[in-house]
Amino acid sequence: SILFVLVCLLEASLLNAGEPANRFAEICIVPGKAADDVEARYVQLLRDRLAGRTSAQVALGRPAEDFSGLVFHIGTVQSHPELAELADQLGAPLPSDLEPGDEGFVLASNAGVRRRTVIAIGSDRRGVLYAVGEILRRTVGGGDAVTFPADLDLRCAPGWPVRGLLVSQGHTMRQLTGARAWTREELQGAHLDYALAGANTFELGENAPPDGMFAFLKSYGLDTLAVIGTNNGSGPPEWQAKEAIGRKGYLSPGIPEARRALIEQHEDLFRRMPPFDYVHFKSGDGGGDESEASAPYGRALIHLCEDYARILRKYHPQMKIFVGNQKLDNAG
Repeated sequence: SILFVLVCLLEASLLNAGEPANRFAEICIVPGKAADDVEARYVQLLRDRLAGRTSAQVALGRPAEDFSGLVFHIGTVQSHPELAELADQLGAPLPSDLEPGDEGFVLASNAGVRRRTVIAIGSDRRGVLYAVGEILRRTVGGGDAVTFPADLDLRCAPGWPVRGLLVSQGHTMRQLTGARAWTREELQGAHLDYALAGANTFELGENAPPDGMFAFLKSYGLDTLAVIGTNNGSGPPEWQAKEAIGRKGYLSPGIPEARRALIEQHEDLFRRMPPFDYVHFKSGDGGGDESEASAPYGRALIHLCEDYARILRKYHPQMKIFVGNQKLDNAG
C-alpha cells in the first residue's frame, strides 16, 4: 500500500540521517605515551582486529586537528594521563579498585562533542585488554567504514579472579572430522579470542617449552596453569595404585617406598618446568588410588600435595596451587 511505502521511506531516511554520526571511514587509536610492552600489544591487537574487518583507515597515533573520524583513547590513567581530563569532559568517573574493580574498564563516548571521542580506561593493565574486547564486540565492520555506538557509558569487571581453559582442537574432533591442525598463528589467535572474551588463565602442558606458547601468553600479560597428575609415576608392580578403570602408570602414595618415588620424580618435573602461575594437582581422571594402602585417598592426596607444595615453592616461589577433588569419597 502507499502507506506502507511511505513508512519504509521514512524509516530509511531516518536511518540514513543517523548514519553519519555512527559510521566512520577513518579510525585513530591513541595509546598512552607511558604504555609498557604488554599494553602496547593490546593496542596493536585492537588495531589489527579492526583492520581485519574493514578497509577503513585504522591508524595509531595522535589525529590531526581536522580529523573527523572515530578516535579511541586507550590505556590506564597511569599510562595515558590525558584520559583523566577526557573522562571529566565526558562525565565518566575514573575506574578504581572497587568500582568497577580489578581487571575492569570504563568505556565511554558522547555524540555531543565535536569529534567522536571514545575513552577506554583500564582499572589496571589487564583491564585494557578487556576494554579492547568490548570495543571489538561493539564495532561493526562494513566495507570501507565501521559503525560504533554514539553514546556509551559502560563500566565492567570480571566476577572471578581465575578465568580460563585449555585451548585445543581436540584429538577426537580432528579424528572424526578430518580437520587439519591449526597453524601456530591460528593457535595463538584462538588464545587471544578467549582472552578478548574475558579469559586470563590458560592451561598448558606441564612440559611446555618456555619459548613457545608459554612465552606468547606471558607477552600478553596472561597467566598460565599446568595440570599435574598427583600420583602418576613409575616403579615396580607392587607399588602400583589401583586405578578405577585400570589405567597404568600410577603409584600408591600409601606405600612408603612408592611415595618417596613419587616425590623424587615430581621434584625432577618441578625443577625443569616453566614458572607457571598456577599448578592444579588432579586427584583422578586419570589417577587416584582405590587400594587399602591409601584409604581414604583424600587424606593421602592432600598430605602428598603438601609435600609437593614445599618443593614447588623452592623452585617457583610465587606459584599458586589448586588441588582437585575428582573421584574422592566423603571420607576422603
